[in-house]
Amino acid sequence: MDHGVQVDKILYALGSLGKYQRIQLALCFLFTLENSFHLIAAVYIGYRPLYQCQDINTTAYLHSHDNYNISDINVQYDKCKINIFVNSSDNEYQYTEGCLNGYSYDIPRIDPQFLDESLRWLIANGKKDMTEKILRKACRMNNVSYETVTENVLLSKEISIVASEESHELNSGNENEVKKENVERYTVFTVLKHKRILLGSIVLWVAWITNTLTYYGLMLTTSKLSGDRFLNNVIASLAEYPAVILQQILINRIGRKSTLVIFHGIAGVSLVLATVCTTYRSEYSWLPTLGTVFSFVGRFAITGSFSTVFLYTPELYPTNLRNVGLGMASCVARAGSMMSPFAITLAEYVSWGPAAVFASMNVFVTISLLTLPETMGRELPTTITELNAWYKDKGGHGTKTKH
Repeated sequence: MDHGVQVDKILYALGSLGKYQRIQLALCFLFTLENSFHLIAAVYIGYRPLYQCQDINTTAYLHSHDNYNISDINVQYDKCKINIFVNSSDNEYQYTEGCLNGYSYDIPRIDPQFLDESLRWLIANGKKDMTEKILRKACRMNNVSYETVTENVLLSKEISIVASEESHELNSGNENEVKKENVERYTVFTVLKHKRILLGSIVLWVAWITNTLTYYGLMLTTSKLSGDRFLNNVIASLAEYPAVILQQILINRIGRKSTLVIFHGIAGVSLVLATVCTTYRSEYSWLPTLGTVFSFVGRFAITGSFSTVFLYTPELYPTNLRNVGLGMASCVARAGSMMSPFAITLAEYVSWGPAAVFASMNVFVTISLLTLPETMGRELPTTITELNAWYKDKGGHGTKTKH
């Protein structure tokens, strides 16, 4: 199938918010939950309470074990248990430890069985049979006629989603011959070879690192804020909901780039103020509380930017490079995730240190994002040539998609 098919026309013909789309979105939300439990758990599991070690009688401890003469230890790993054999001088012990966590590793394998592949990706890669199968399924769930959808969709270069092969056969004069369509393949090296794509990718990578470092850093350092750590975690988590709602409103009104710039700007300013409050907290009793409030505002803003960058990043790459671009950005972002736990250690030595690092990075990202193009209301690029045209018009004042 020709990659010139205007997928947006198909989606609009199906209905912008039909039953099929709602179910797929709900499944995405459901499968995302399994990845989120371990994140917030670290705040409680890794918390170090105030403690003092009790003196012990080491001599008595040694005497209680001096009768054992362990000569051999054998460990056997099974599918659902671990056997430990201890052979002492006069006794033999066997311990069995269950692998309770092993079952949870298989849960993500179930997810792809319920989620459908992207229509845009299938069409761009010439997967006609799978495209038709998913499209018929969507039409059936949305109570829309498949023939009506395909007949009213406008295709570039006068190619129809149904009659593309028939048209090709008539023009060639041979109804039994269908030429295999050449699909341009992109890889990671495509990003590295094209200067403009690489520079744009670097800006996105820095934004991703900033988002992961700031988001997880603020989450892990919540217990260091003034007030009860449990209440602080609840308030910080609740702050994410209005952030996502505001993000959904702004991305379709002022654009993806502008929304991302605004959220990073708010995060940078609020964390600068939080740094000031933390630095001078000994001067006034109310400054620690105010610093906590500014940290919550920073959590609110970085949540909005994190949600926006997920949407904005794939829109800045051609169709066959979209998954590669998003995957590379997510991979680079792991650097921020790996550094975020050290924010707790830094806070123990320099209380204002984490907020200062987060604030400076967000301010830098706010400025660097201005070099990227706007994607709102525009047909997503399918080739590198189209993408280069976008970068020549960073403000997004080019030809918009008309609906």
